[in-house]
Amino acid sequence: MNANTWLSPGDYTVGWICALPIELAAAQAMLDETHQTIPLPPNDHNTYSLGRIGSHNVVMACLPNGEYGTASAAVVAMQMLSTFPSVHHGLMVDIGGGIPGDDADIRLGDIVVSQPTGSYGGVVQYDYGKALEGHFQRTGMLNRPPQSLLTALTKLQARHLRSGNNIPEILHQMYFLFPTYYSHMGSTNTCNQCDKSNAITRAPREVNAPVVHYGLIASGNWVVKDSKVRDRLQREFGAYCVDMEAAGLMNNFPCVVIRGICDYADSHKNKEWQGYAAAVAAAYAKELLSEIPRGIHLIPFHRNPRFIGREAELGTLKSKISTRGQSRKAALCGLGGVGKTQIALEVVYKVQENHPDCLIFWISSTSRSSVEQGFTTIAQALGLEETQADAKSFVKSYFSQEQRPWLLIIDNADDTEMWMQGQDSSPALKHFLPSSASGYILFTTRDKQLALRFASPDVFMVPDVDESAARDILKEHLLQKELIDDDDATSALLHQLTFLPLAIIQATAYINKTGIDIATYLSLRYPDIQNPVATTWLVSFHRIRQLNALAADYLSAMACMDHRNIPLSLLPRSTSLKKRIDAIGLLNAYSFINMQVRDTSLSLHRLVHLATRGWLKKENMLQEWIRRVADRFDETFPVDEIQNRKLWREYLPQFQALILNEEFLKIRHNYLSLNRRVQAYFYRDGRYAEAEVLLTDLLQRTKEELGDAHEETLDIIGDLVSVLVDQGRLHEAEQLEIRVKEGIEMIHGPQHPHTLKSMLKLAGILQSLGRFSMAEDLELQVLAIRHQLFGPEDPSTVASMQHLFMTYIFSKRWNEAGEIGVQLVASREKVLGPEHPNTVSSKCYLATAYHHQGQWAKSQALASEVLRISSRGVLSEHPDTMSHMVNLALLYHNQGRWKEAQEVDKQVVAMNEQTLGPDHPNTLRSMSVLALSYSSQGQWEDAAKLQTVLVEKSKQVLGPQHPETLITAGNLASIWKSMGRHDEAVVLMGECIRCSETLLGREHPHTLTFVETYTYWMTPAIPEIKGKSLFGK
Repeated sequence: MNANTWLSPGDYTVGWICALPIELAAAQAMLDETHQTIPLPPNDHNTYSLGRIGSHNVVMACLPNGEYGTASAAVVAMQMLSTFPSVHHGLMVDIGGGIPGDDADIRLGDIVVSQPTGSYGGVVQYDYGKALEGHFQRTGMLNRPPQSLLTALTKLQARHLRSGNNIPEILHQMYFLFPTYYSHMGSTNTCNQCDKSNAITRAPREVNAPVVHYGLIASGNWVVKDSKVRDRLQREFGAYCVDMEAAGLMNNFPCVVIRGICDYADSHKNKEWQGYAAAVAAAYAKELLSEIPRGIHLIPFHRNPRFIGREAELGTLKSKISTRGQSRKAALCGLGGVGKTQIALEVVYKVQENHPDCLIFWISSTSRSSVEQGFTTIAQALGLEETQADAKSFVKSYFSQEQRPWLLIIDNADDTEMWMQGQDSSPALKHFLPSSASGYILFTTRDKQLALRFASPDVFMVPDVDESAARDILKEHLLQKELIDDDDATSALLHQLTFLPLAIIQATAYINKTGIDIATYLSLRYPDIQNPVATTWLVSFHRIRQLNALAADYLSAMACMDHRNIPLSLLPRSTSLKKRIDAIGLLNAYSFINMQVRDTSLSLHRLVHLATRGWLKKENMLQEWIRRVADRFDETFPVDEIQNRKLWREYLPQFQALILNEEFLKIRHNYLSLNRRVQAYFYRDGRYAEAEVLLTDLLQRTKEELGDAHEETLDIIGDLVSVLVDQGRLHEAEQLEIRVKEGIEMIHGPQHPHTLKSMLKLAGILQSLGRFSMAEDLELQVLAIRHQLFGPEDPSTVASMQHLFMTYIFSKRWNEAGEIGVQLVASREKVLGPEHPNTVSSKCYLATAYHHQGQWAKSQALASEVLRISSRGVLSEHPDTMSHMVNLALLYHNQGRWKEAQEVDKQVVAMNEQTLGPDHPNTLRSMSVLALSYSSQGQWEDAAKLQTVLVEKSKQVLGPQHPETLITAGNLASIWKSMGRHDEAVVLMGECIRCSETLLGREHPHTLTFVETYTYWMTPAIPEIKGKSLFGK
C-alpha cells in the first residue's frame, strides 16, 4: 500500500458509505492502496478514508457515531457528492437484519444486495407515508441504482452462478499468520504495512461460502427487533433484509445497497455476527467493483443541474452515439450563446451514466494551442506519455485501434483555416482526427460550412428557442419562481433577450443575487445596446464592480487570455485566499465563469469574453490590462526544468493567446526574456517549428532595437541555429552560425570562450554535413587555444578533445581516434572520475577504435571495464542510469551481442517514452537502435513493423526532408530487401539517393552509403518513381 499517494477530489469515482465503525474497518481492509487525506471545504463535516480498489479510486465515509437513520445517511451522501464531484458509482455497504422466507433461505453471514423488483427500485422506505384511519398508507418512490451498477450486478450474478463467488478468497487475504521471527510493522493495529510474502501458507478450510441474495431491502428510521414486524415486511414487500439508512440515499446518492446479514431482526438480535457480516459485505463490494469497467472521463465542466429542453437533439445524438455505423461524426451548429456546448455537455453526462466504460474526452478548439494541449492531456490520461512534442498522431493511432467505446467532444471548432489548412510545417488538424467503429466525435461550431466538412450528413442545426422554451429556462433558473407570474415583464424581458439562453441565464443570475423583480431588472438595462449578452453582461458587471473590485479585475485579466482553461495561478494577486475565493464565487454566482471539474482553472463563455474585451477597449483600458497580464506571465512563467512541464502546458495556450493581441505587439519589446523562456520550453520538448516561430519574431524585434551586430542578437541567432540543426536544415544552420562566429569574434576576439564555443558548434554542423576535414580544422584550433589558455585538464579543453575524437570516429579514422581517445579517457578519469557516464562513453568508443585497429586485447579489456561499470549503473537508481544504459547498449552493439543489446535497447526506449514522450526525437532515435537489434538477429517482421512506424513518425516529427528521416527510410529499404521484398526496397532506396543528393550533396557519407547499398543490390538503373513521393517535393 502507498499512503503517500495524494489525489484531487475529482479523481475519485466510487463513493462507499457505511453506518458503523466496524463496517468502515472492513471496508478499509479491502483497499489495495491507501491515499493521503485532502483538505475539505468548511461545509463538509464528514471524515473520509481514501484509496484504490483495482482500477477504481474510492472515497469512504461513515455516519457520525450514534447518528443512524435515513436523514443522517442523506446528509453524509450529499456532503460527499459536493466535495467529490466525479463520484458516479455509489455503494452502501453495511450490516442488516435478514428476513428469511419461502423463496429465500437467508442465513447469518449471507449477503443481500438491493435489486429492482416489481415497481420498487431496490429499496423501499416502509415507514414513509400517511397515517390514515385504521391503516398506514405508504407514499413516495425511491430511485433505482444507476444502470452501470445494475449491469455490473448482472455480470457478477451470472459469474457466481457459473463458478461461485470469490468472497472466501478475498476474506482469506484479510487475515495472515506470520512466523515467530517476523515482527509487526507500523504503529497501527492493522497489518497494512507488513510484508505479506512472509505469511505462512495454510490450506483453506472446507467451509461453505456465503450465499448472495438479490432483492428488495426494506429501510426505515427505527431498529427492527420484532419478528412480527419483520414477517410483515416480507409479506407486504417481499423484502429480504431490513436496515435504517438506505432510503435516505437512493434519491440523492443512487447506489447499490449491500448488506451482510448479522441477525434475523427479532428479539434474539445481538452483535456476535456483526464483524463477519461486515467483512463479507465489504468483500462482495470489492468483487462487484471488479466487474465495473474503468472508463476515463475527462470532462472539463460540471453537469448543469438546470438543463432543460432540447429533447429532440439529445435523443438523436444518444441514438447516433450508441448505434454503430459508417458515420461516426456529428456536428452541432448554431449561433453563439444558443446552447451548443450545454447540449454537448448533457450528452456527455448521459453517455457517462449509461456507459461508464466509455472513454470520454473534451477538447477546446479556441486556438491551435488549446487543441495541442487537449491532445496532450488525453495522451497523459491514457498513459501514452508524460511529455512529448506532438501527442496528436499518437492519440489518433490509439483511438483508431481502441475497441472500447469512446466519445470525443471538440468544442468551439469555428476556425476553418486551423482545421482544414496546415500551419508552417504542421499539417492541418483534420488529419489527426481518429476514426473507429467504436468511437464517436461530436463537434460544436458556429460555421455551417465547416460543420458540413466535419460531419456531413450528420449536421444538426440548433435552433433558437421559442418563447415557451425561453420561459421554461427563465423559471428553472429563478430562485423565486413566482416572479415569472408577471407576464408582461417576463414577456418583455425575454423578447429583449431574443430568447437567447446565455442571456437569460445571466439575467436570472443578477435577479437571484440582488433579489429584485423582473420589472426592476428591465429598468436597469441599456436600450442603446442591441446585443442581448452584452447588455445583460453590462448590468451585472457594474454590480460586480460595486461589490468586489478583485472580481472585476479577474474578469478583465481573463479577457486578455484564451477564454477556456485559465489557470487560477495566472489571475492577479490577492491579499488573502478568502478574498480570492469570494471573488471567484461572485463571478460564478453571476454566471460569468464556469469552474473546471478539478477546480484549478476556469472558463468564460466566448460571448462573455468578447463583451468584457469590448468594454475594456471602449473604456481605453485594454492596453493597460494586456500589460498587467503580460507582467503576470513574466512573473509566474516557470523556467524550462523538466519538473515544470505540466505547468508549462497549462500556461502555453494562454500565453499564445496573449501574444496574438494587437495591444501586446506594441509592448512585446518589453518581454523579450519571457519569449526566450517560452521558446526554450518548445525546444526542450522537441517542438522545433513552434520554437522557430518565436525565435524568428524575437530576432526581428531584437535587431530593430539593438542592431544586427549586437551580442544579444547573435545569441538569439545561436538559439535559432540549434533549432534548425534539430530540424535537419543544416545548410541554413551553417550560414547562420558563420554569422554568429564572425560577429562574436568581432566583439570579443578570436580566443574568447564565446568565440570558441561558436567554432565548435559550427564544427558539429560541418561534421553532420560530412565535411570532416573542415570540422577537424576548427576543432584543432579550439583545442590548441583552450589547452594554451586553460590547461589540459580544464573541462572546456576536455570537451574540445571529445569533439575531435567523435569527428575521427564518424570519419572512420581509427588510428587518430585511438591516439586522442587515450588522452581523452585519461583526462576524463582525472577530472570526472573513472565511472562517470561521460568517461565510460569515451571508453566505449575507444574500445570500438581499438577493435577496428585490430588491437583485440585492448578492445576486450576496455569493453569488460565498460560492461562492469555500466551494468552496475543500470541497476542503481542514480539519475545517470539512462547514460549507463546507452553506454551498455553501445558496447553490446559493437561486440555483436545482439540479444543482450536488444534487452537494453527496449529499456532505453521505455525510459525515453516515459521521460520525453513517444514522439520526441530522442525517443525515435532509441527506437531506431532497437530496430537495428531486431534486424541483426533476423527478426525481420518485428524490425519492419517498428521501422515502418519510425518512418511515418520521423516524417511527422522531424519532417520528410530531415537527414534522420532519410536514414530511417534507408534502413527500412534494407529490411525489405532482406525479407525478399526486392522491388519495394529498390524503389525506396532510389528515392533515398535522390533526396540525399538534393539535401546533403553527392559526396555526403549518407548519400555514398545509399549509393553503395543500391549498387550492391545490382540493380542496373534507378527506376522511375510513379505516384506521390514518400518525401514530398
